[in-house]
Amino acid sequence: MNHNFQNVCEDHVKLGSYLLPTRESNKLLSQKYVPEIVNIVYSQLGKAGVKLDASKYEEHRDLTWEELGVKFEDHVGEIMLNLSKNIFVTEHKFRPAIEQRKRYQLTNSLYAGANLSKNSVGLFFDSYNSFLWRSIERSNGFREPKIVGKQSFTEKSVEDGLQPPTSIPELFKDAPENKNLINRIMAYMHS
Repeated sequence: MNHNFQNVCEDHVKLGSYLLPTRESNKLLSQKYVPEIVNIVYSQLGKAGVKLDASKYEEHRDLTWEELGVKFEDHVGEIMLNLSKNIFVTEHKFRPAIEQRKRYQLTNSLYAGANLSKNSVGLFFDSYNSFLWRSIERSNGFREPKIVGKQSFTEKSVEDGLQPPTSIPELFKDAPENKNLINRIMAYMHS
């Protein structure tokens, strides 16, 4: 088997010498935000004159929006705006205002052209919930936020930016890094 110094397609895929990670796309997502999504959507449709009760969501789940008498495309803009304003995702790494703005822009463009009236009610709520959890995973770098691990490049750069800048008084401290020739010359020039 030929193992080249660079990562070569033949080494990884064709020869199968290394295991490739399997990504489970059918991961069970938390249903934490679904009741909140249902309440917001049903209340927004209620403001538009559609009489739906959020407590009957389980009965409506397999029905289409047309069967419920709702032309969903007419209300998508207002629904996306209210969902982005009223749901606060606590697991997201971004600040709430930034996360809500980005979520509104993405979901508005995603759902604006979709013909959802012929789809089931549950499909919309499941897809929006899935979108929320995928954006949470993406913001955390696809890592569990509660498990402290090796820092990503972005986290390191932020942490480095928070460190106080080194200055001339640092040259006069008794530290091993100040004993090299350049630091001694700089200390002599600034004394």
